Amino acid sequence: MARISIFYLMMIMVISTSTRSDEPALPDSTLTATQIQVTLPNGLRAVVQSVPWERLVQVKVYYNAGAATNPDSLAGLAHLAEHLLTDSGHEHPDGELKRLLTLYSTYNHALTSTPFLVFSSQCLPEFLPEILDLEVDRMHGAVTDSISFELEKSIVLEELAFRNRLSPTQELYQTTFQTAYPGHPFGRDVGGYPETVKQTEIKDFQNFQNEHIRSEKAVIVVSGPVDKKAVLEIIREKFDFGPAAKPYYPEPTDYPPVETSQIIVDASDHSGFKVCIACRIPLENSNDAALAYSLDEFLKDSWFGVTLWSVPGEVVLILYAEWDYFRPPTDPDQHYARMYPDFNPDQDAQNALGYMWKELGKALRDLEDQKIFDAACQRILNNLGHQEEAAATGSGTGATMISGNLYLAPH
Repeated sequence: MARISIFYLMMIMVISTSTRSDEPALPDSTLTATQIQVTLPNGLRAVVQSVPWERLVQVKVYYNAGAATNPDSLAGLAHLAEHLLTDSGHEHPDGELKRLLTLYSTYNHALTSTPFLVFSSQCLPEFLPEILDLEVDRMHGAVTDSISFELEKSIVLEELAFRNRLSPTQELYQTTFQTAYPGHPFGRDVGGYPETVKQTEIKDFQNFQNEHIRSEKAVIVVSGPVDKKAVLEIIREKFDFGPAAKPYYPEPTDYPPVETSQIIVDASDHSGFKVCIACRIPLENSNDAALAYSLDEFLKDSWFGVTLWSVPGEVVLILYAEWDYFRPPTDPDQHYARMYPDFNPDQDAQNALGYMWKELGKALRDLEDQKIFDAACQRILNNLGHQEEAAATGSGTGATMISGNLYLAPH
């Protein structure tokens, strides 16, 4: 991990000579050829993208109410709230919200992350007003009785029991995050723990949604084959309710110091191995976010994958290599017998790790070559130029800005 931190710092020094500059805070209202960004009087931030070539419209609502907002004694409350808010709204109790979302959307999904809750839907353009009405209802909060509450709590506890049987990859990711943020809410399991979920009461959920499911803590992103000005007017009409408020940004917290750790996860019921090198990267502004999310272009010729996890002000960079294989039969015949001497996952993983460091060294040397550096930058610019093409799948400009914390963290 120490070597990858050095690699990152050297790379930023190289890149910063060409791309870094001081940037002003994002204005409350901006207009571009494909996108409108605006802040409503009640503090809700809205992003509307016009992507004419898409057939579906995507709606995403982010609440600054992730797992890290819960106290230790109520770890998992945000995840439980996600379940309750997925099913029912203020005007559509008893699971009616979810039933209507299923009726009007081709896809809908809810997610609890460390920084925020996300509710996503895809629909035909003609059903967009109905989807927005349901999101307004969700924003007013779920009306939940004790029976529905206990039912959802039992489902969450069942999920936690299932997570005790994580695959090695999932367990490695989870353990990596816990190790990166020891003693910090970001290091907790997003789903919480059985003992904390069991003691959660309905009043805890009600307090949570009264505090966090609010317009000033929300961002709505609509992207697809829409007239952006017309959709923005619909959003103003439907979502501009309640008292005037300023957008909420969480107070910056002190993250634990970066330390080097080695994690080994072994599961006898899986075949193969996964090798990861992970580090935390502080982000000061959107230039840093853009660089972090473009690292895979600078490592384009490398054979390992790149994964980024975003938290306010930082990303966790994970470089990984993996190999799946099948164990020989218990009683192999002569044809398979020769495989045994070569079946050494520990050695294979160590070889992969060594090759990974070698590839990182090569990538760093390549960055010092101006021609290679310019070519990588051009690839990034080309990708940014076509970024809207992926808007309806959630990776377009608006979604990327959310991932880079430009809306959910201080500018």
